[in-house]
Amino acid sequence: MALIEAKTSLGTYVGIQDHHPEYTIFKGIPYAKAPIGELRWKKPVPAEPFKGKFIADTFGTISCQLRHEIGSFYQKEFFEHQEAMSEDSLFLNIWTPAQTENDKLPVLV
Repeated sequence: MALIEAKTSLGTYVGIQDHHPEYTIFKGIPYAKAPIGELRWKKPVPAEPFKGKFIADTFGTISCQLRHEIGSFYQKEFFEHQEAMSEDSLFLNIWTPAQTENDKLPVLV
């Protein structure tokens, strides 16, 4: 499993080449934060710059939602594990075929 770095204005993120070596995956990148103590219905605040490297190898929490019933068709076919939930779920997961920081590729959001 190779590690690939992406330098941004906030800091350096380290993605992984996991099952598909032609893609790098950056998991759980925080793009904003929920205001402390006031998560619901408040405007998020920008993500803060950081020092060091953010190892982006784990998905962030998902938004609060109803879960599929254990043993149901949807749970068996699509949701084999139970992701952690939180009202603070402002994360991006990014897949890129870029091999260097100079590759200029289109982005789909």
